[in-house]
Amino acid sequence: MTSPKVSVIVPFYNEEKYIFRCVRSVLRQNFSDFELIMVDDGSDDNSVAIVKKIAVDDDRVKLVGHGRVGLVKALNCGVEVARGELIARMDADDIMHRERLGVQYEFMSANHDVSVLSCLVRAFPQRAISPNMLEYINWLNALTADDAIKRDIFIESPIPHPSVMLRHAELLALGGYRDNGMPEDYDLWLRYFVAHKKFHKIPRLLHFWRERSERLSRVSEVYSQENFVKLKAGHLAEHLLSERENIYIWGAGRDGKRLFRYLGGRSLDIRGFIDVDQKKISQRIYRLPVIDYNELPGMSCFIVVCVGTKGIRSKIRDKLGEFGYIEGDDYVCLA
Repeated sequence: MTSPKVSVIVPFYNEEKYIFRCVRSVLRQNFSDFELIMVDDGSDDNSVAIVKKIAVDDDRVKLVGHGRVGLVKALNCGVEVARGELIARMDADDIMHRERLGVQYEFMSANHDVSVLSCLVRAFPQRAISPNMLEYINWLNALTADDAIKRDIFIESPIPHPSVMLRHAELLALGGYRDNGMPEDYDLWLRYFVAHKKFHKIPRLLHFWRERSERLSRVSEVYSQENFVKLKAGHLAEHLLSERENIYIWGAGRDGKRLFRYLGGRSLDIRGFIDVDQKKISQRIYRLPVIDYNELPGMSCFIVVCVGTKGIRSKIRDKLGEFGYIEGDDYVCLA
């Protein structure tokens, strides 16, 4: 049997309300050389029956599953049975633009140096989108080039997982998805980053991302803010900071303190905190000094910017640029 060019992997659990429309959006692609792997994670509603009925009429649809195993194992199950050289992700409640697979396939075929390919996304329905979610979507869609994605990769997950196309062999070589109690998609992007793989986003709206209160990222502790910080700290400590000297954390508030708690026990050369608040300067936090940001010119150090206040990151970047610091070489932003 000839292998398809693309394997679309859709894990699902009790999605009877949305799954038909999702599958229909995939099957109506103007690119047809794909298989659609529907991975049932132990559904006890009508989802499986809906998929089985669709599969009778379209042999590109494959239903697999091993009972209730959780998202990560379901994803790895899909990756294991996939036959395509390229893997496309999709969530069972989302909608795929009819040109998405074709556009992404053509790009990946022409750009062999790109490992992770995404696209612009739009959240829906409008009534469910909070101001914070809209701000996040706008931030996501502004990051299209590899350098911009990598620059901001420690701020937040810069790739919407259900929008991606990946190279099957590379995904396997990186170990697939890891079940470590933290966000599996963000963990994967950080591993691609550490492996010096290239990211890109097609600057076209090709994926429609359903926003709802019961989304796994909204209700599972796995996707808590604490776990995001813990995940960032682990990758930072192991890959970016382990060989650095004179490390300072810019931000003596809640975010900076929380980051230090996850970094403090890792034998890193953290010398202190940086802040602009005169009330904090000259104090000690975890026995480390808080210094004035105006002391930075001429200092030889590496800075981890961890200030979550809205609109401040760009100002800190501007100021560090004035001081001669280069992002990536001399500092990294986390918030």
